[in-house]
Amino acid sequence: MTKQPTTFTDTILHWCEQQIIRFPWTLLVVSFLLCGGVSYHVYKHLGINTNTAEMLDPNLPFQQNQRRIDKAFPQDAATLILIVEAGTPEETTLAANKLQDKLSVQTDRFDSVYIPTDNAFFRQQALLYLEQTDLDALAKKLTDAQPFIGHLAQNYHLDGLFEIISLALN
Repeated sequence: MTKQPTTFTDTILHWCEQQIIRFPWTLLVVSFLLCGGVSYHVYKHLGINTNTAEMLDPNLPFQQNQRRIDKAFPQDAATLILIVEAGTPEETTLAANKLQDKLSVQTDRFDSVYIPTDNAFFRQQALLYLEQTDLDALAKKLTDAQPFIGHLAQNYHLDGLFEIISLALN
C-alpha cells in the first residue's frame, strides 16, 4: 500500500483527532466553559430594542419634533397614558378610579398617578369639548325642557314636581 502525500490540513486534523481521543474529559470541560462564556456574553450584550420610533431614521421630521417636545417638556418624557372606555360615563369614572387606586399603591413602578379629566376646569367647561352635532342635540333638549325647568325653578316644592308630572301626562 502506497502512502499518499498528506497536506497541512490533514496533519492538523489528525493531531486534533489524537488529542480528542487522548483527553476526552478535558475537551468536554473546555467545551462547557466556552459555551458558558459565550452564553454570558450573549446575555450581557445581545438585546432586542422593540421601540419602533428608534428603528426609523432620527432625521425624519416627526422624530425631530419628538425630540423638541421631550426637551421642552422633560416632565412628560416618561409618561404612560391609559385610556379607559366603558358603556356609560359613570362606569368609565368608576373604572378609572379603580385603576388609579391600584396603580397608586405601586410606588416602586409609578412616581405619580392622576386622572387629567377629573379636574374642575373640565367639569365646568365640558360643553366646549362636545362635537357640534352633540352640542346642537343637547341645546334642543334643553330648549324643549325649558318650560318644565322654569316651572320647577319657581315651584321647587313637591307640589311643583307633581304639577309638572300631571302636565306631562296630559
